[in-house]
Amino acid sequence: MILLPMVFLLIHGAFGQNRHLYVKSLLDEFRQAVANGTFSKPGGGRLPSSSAMFVLTEDTQLNFVALANVYNCIKPSNPYLAEGSSMNFFSVTNMNAPYEEKRLVDNAFNRWKREPFAHGIRDDVIYDNTNIQNFANMIYYQATKYGCAVKTCYGPPVTHAFACVFDKHRYRRKACGNVNTKNTQSDIMHWPHQGSGTILGVRRTSQDLIPMIFCRGPQLKAKSVKSVIMESHKVAVGKICRGLCGKTCVSCTVE
Repeated sequence: MILLPMVFLLIHGAFGQNRHLYVKSLLDEFRQAVANGTFSKPGGGRLPSSSAMFVLTEDTQLNFVALANVYNCIKPSNPYLAEGSSMNFFSVTNMNAPYEEKRLVDNAFNRWKREPFAHGIRDDVIYDNTNIQNFANMIYYQATKYGCAVKTCYGPPVTHAFACVFDKHRYRRKACGNVNTKNTQSDIMHWPHQGSGTILGVRRTSQDLIPMIFCRGPQLKAKSVKSVIMESHKVAVGKICRGLCGKTCVSCTVE
C-alpha cells in the first residue's frame, strides 16, 4: 500500500489554490463541446453530438490515485488504477524551476485534445487508435468521476508531472432475490465483514446507471458493515456479491 504524505497535496501559489476549479472547467467545457457537436475534427467537419454524456464530478480518492501515479514524475509502466479506470499522464523536464502550474495543465490539455489532429480519427468515431487514448479518456460519455494531481520532482533534472484519472461506469449486475430499486445520491462502499455472514455492495450515484447490490448473510447485522473508500475495491465487491447471490445469501437486493 502506498502512503502519500499530505504535503504533496499542498500546491503553492495563487493558481494552485484554484487548480481544482480550473481543471474542472477545462474538462466540462471540452466535454460540453463534444456533447453539443461543436468540436471540429481533423479534415473538417465536427464530431457527432452526444445525448448521454455525464457531468464529471471531482473525487477525492481519485485525486489520491492520480497522485500515486505522478509520485515519481514518470509515467508508470503498470499504473496504479482500479479495473475499468483510465489515466492521462503528462510531464515536462526542464533545468530551470519553477515551472508555472497553469502552464503545465494547459500544455497537458492542449496535447490531449489535439491527439486526433496528429493521428487522425475514423468517420465512425471508433477510438481504436492507442495514440488518441488520452483524447478518448476525456470524452468517454459514461465516465462520471475524475481526479487529478500535480507533482514536481527535483531530480536533477527538474520534472513536473500532471495526471488525471477517470472512473468509468460500472457494469450492471444481475439481480437475485427481492429487488428494490430507488434513486440515491450516495456513493458509499461496503466491504466484507470479518465474521459470520457477509454484506457487500456498491452504491451508485444518481447519474450512474449501475445499481447497488446487497448480499446479506444469515448472522450479519447491517450495523456491522465496514465502510471503505478505496475505489479499487468496487469491481471486486460486485463480483463477490454476484457470486454469493442465491447461494450463501439469505437476501440479495438491488438498490
